[in-house]
Amino acid sequence: MAESNKNKYNPKQIIGLYRAEVNNASNNAAKMVTWFMDTQVDEAIELKEAVDLYLKVSAELDPSVKKNLTKKGKSLDRCVSFICTEARKRARSSNCCAISKMDVFNLATHYYDEDNIDIDKMDDKTVKNIQKRTEVVASKAVGKKKETRKEAKMLDLFG
Repeated sequence: MAESNKNKYNPKQIIGLYRAEVNNASNNAAKMVTWFMDTQVDEAIELKEAVDLYLKVSAELDPSVKKNLTKKGKSLDRCVSFICTEARKRARSSNCCAISKMDVFNLATHYYDEDNIDIDKMDDKTVKNIQKRTEVVASKAVGKKKETRKEAKMLDLFG
């Protein structure tokens, strides 16, 4: 995630916007973040940024999630690597796989809920390589010119 995008979106504002615009008192963070990305953001959001946003909104809505995010040995980079690893497992013999936003968010939650996820014993170098490849794919998908949200949505890695 680019440094300029860090803390770009405020989880409390997303919750407030969702409840005002959708007229819904739901506490479903995945629905809120999906709605926000689909209707309020003009550019494509990278995987790591979207997962981070989802986790922050979830933590605002549920104290148990906030507690899980502070577990020893857990990190956003390793969470993204876990999601990519799980997507590759679903691809099986193919070189590509598409998973929905909801699946991505569910995998992120699963990563932080479970204490014994080892990400196939990957070391930090492997984690960084996966993260780098994910960012390259995301940047290639967006392209060199700034796209409208409709164009970017067609290339969105999440859905």
